Amino acid sequence: MDKTLLANIIWAAACFILSVVAQFIRAYLKAKGEITEEAAHQIAVAEEVYSTVEKAGERKKNLCIDALYDMIPAPVKMFFTREMIGEIVQKVFDQVEKYKDVWIQAAAEELVGKLPDLNENAEAEHAE
Repeated sequence: MDKTLLANIIWAAACFILSVVAQFIRAYLKAKGEITEEAAHQIAVAEEVYSTVEKAGERKKNLCIDALYDMIPAPVKMFFTREMIGEIVQKVFDQVEKYKDVWIQAAAEELVGKLPDLNENAEAEHAE
């Protein structure tokens, strides 16, 4: 067999393998991005579904994980475990909680800043 032909065959096989690997990486990253985006929505859905149930944290999390795991295309599922989906859900939940805490703090500070004005208005109305 000619060395040039062998080199061409090896090169073609390497390109094919790299192409397949690149497609799997692309599909993995796309799925992870979609899961991360959808996680916040699924957290909101779980909060609504279990809004009247006390201490339903684990049920809420499992509802989110199940919904997100069902979104993953079959060829990519072998790269995602339920535990990985659970970690993504937890990270998104932590970010939502962090944002909520910042928002509540800012709203509280704004309200405290308005208290003197509210007291003055109440005193003026009471004096009349």
